[in-house]
Amino acid sequence: MILSVSATISSLCGNSKWANFTSIIEKILSHGIIILFCILNISKMQYSFPFTYVAITGASGHLGNEIGVQLLKKGAFLRLLVHRHKPQGLKENDRCTWIHGSLLDTNALEQLTKGVDVLIHSAAQISLEGDPDGEVRQINVEGTRLVMEAALKAKVKRVLFVSSIHAFDPHPLNEILDETRALCPPKSFAYDCSKRDAQLIALSFIQRGLEVVVVNPTSIIGPPDYWPSPQGKALIDIAQKRVPAIFPGGYDFVDLRDVADACIKALQLGRSGEKYLLSGEFITIQELVKYTQECCGFQTYVPQIPFFFGYLLIPFLKLISRITGKPPVFNYEMLKILQNGN
Repeated sequence: MILSVSATISSLCGNSKWANFTSIIEKILSHGIIILFCILNISKMQYSFPFTYVAITGASGHLGNEIGVQLLKKGAFLRLLVHRHKPQGLKENDRCTWIHGSLLDTNALEQLTKGVDVLIHSAAQISLEGDPDGEVRQINVEGTRLVMEAALKAKVKRVLFVSSIHAFDPHPLNEILDETRALCPPKSFAYDCSKRDAQLIALSFIQRGLEVVVVNPTSIIGPPDYWPSPQGKALIDIAQKRVPAIFPGGYDFVDLRDVADACIKALQLGRSGEKYLLSGEFITIQELVKYTQECCGFQTYVPQIPFFFGYLLIPFLKLISRITGKPPVFNYEMLKILQNGN
């Protein structure tokens, strides 16, 4: 798998030494990508994209933007739901129409789905800090319901719903996690529950006549990463020596471009009602630091501290966060994710 945020680092750091970030960061996962897409057996299949008009939610986001770029290369005409940021690389023209609005804007959703063949629902509110104001659930769950209702009303042929690995229960950790794994339990973190419930809502529309395919990516990383993403920010922090210590554990990372390609193939070739897990390779935080430092041309010792010490620090980090108004460096949810990385 190829991991790279060279464009992001170059734009933020403005230094030519980042120019070789792409070639060296490939070393991170040079063992090869493992996308659990075996059911379709399409990794080397040549095919023509059969849909002319495609709607995309989350077109301003990390994944939605890349999906749009790849679809334009296949000759598709796009209708993009644009919320906060303008999609980079997806200029508004005769093949690319922007619809300004949110997932909760039914008028915008009606415009988005009007006359399209298929829809890719990639928009979501990502949170590693719970859901104190209810926004995560409102956007991810209620927003998905409204998107599906709009697609049904517009007689869209097929919907691809981009869920998450977080929709599944990570336990047991000593067993392979695949698409047959149970969904996350009721007391899971707010984001996990929202993706689980949104996935169930999306699939329920099959009974009402919609074709629905679900993909569950792991942690998406790679270029282009314009804003950047949380994962991109983490790499930049490591590259700029702003990480004083790390924890054990790690996570499964998958390249953005591979996920976008898999989404497009699932949209065409996936079976309605099926879920497809899109994974890359498990990388420890220690390995991530090592590879990032190598690509930046330096080697600095970063101590690894045990999880229990991190949990002891959480109350102090919360206090500092209240005083400074900045989010804590890490929290309980982040530590649990690292511990439960499968």
